[in-house]
Amino acid sequence: MFKIIDKNDIDSALNFSWKLYQSPETTSYPINMTRKQMTENFNKSLVQDDDVLLGYYDGNNLTAVFHYYFIEKENYLQTTGVFIEENYNTVMNAFIDKLKNEYPGYKVVLGFPKENKNANEYCLKNHYNCKESATVMKLRPSEFKPSKNNNCITKVTEENFEEYAPFHDNFFAGFFWTSSKLKDVFNNEQNHWYMFYYKINEKIEGCSFIRRYEKDNSLEIYGLDFSPEYETKENVTALLSYTLKYCFEHINGITEASDFIDDDNTIEIAASEELGFRPTNSYRSYEMIL
Repeated sequence: MFKIIDKNDIDSALNFSWKLYQSPETTSYPINMTRKQMTENFNKSLVQDDDVLLGYYDGNNLTAVFHYYFIEKENYLQTTGVFIEENYNTVMNAFIDKLKNEYPGYKVVLGFPKENKNANEYCLKNHYNCKESATVMKLRPSEFKPSKNNNCITKVTEENFEEYAPFHDNFFAGFFWTSSKLKDVFNNEQNHWYMFYYKINEKIEGCSFIRRYEKDNSLEIYGLDFSPEYETKENVTALLSYTLKYCFEHINGITEASDFIDDDNTIEIAASEELGFRPTNSYRSYEMIL
């Protein structure tokens, strides 16, 4: 039986989830949260209509917790916590059936480390699209080893955004953050987006975009790509280095940067390692339409 977690049950839901969150075999994304951050995330469900904290009960016993948010105008739903203690397939089936009933036609995105075998096997068995299979790379500012400056790289501003936009949508086709969405939030300080492009022979041949998270003052490389003929380790290293160097120099107190790199993208993995990144976790992202 499902039940919306309210203020009376949120402590028990937090204790249950935190226990399963500690192990890669039972956790889900986002990972590396502190207990305080998880508490803050769960508390959003008490005040935000688009944020849901759901408990699954066997009688009076809490056996699973699901946390997700949805964007109605986008028909988009993403889980931010899937914690199932027992009967994984049965409980997950019930959760998906509930979502199909309440959010028909929505795209659902779920994220797990590869070590969570129950979650990965369930998603693959049910033919969910594995959108991303990545190595999570992390970098502290003190570990950063920048490459030499490159005059081919430019930061995107309001003045050159229209030039950048079609290349963004070409390089990052299928991404949620399209150029039109980025333009809408360009001047919204709560979003903290930074975009860069790499020109070769007066043409944009590479792009990157990065986000700062205010809650912990961290950075995440959301995307970095080049035209196939220019996707070399030298070019990727230069663009990634410039992107990070700009943010480290212009944003006070950055704690760390992360980059989710496709497992088969050996060029970007090598480039990130050269700049000081270290592999920390694995990431599997699945998509399905309800």
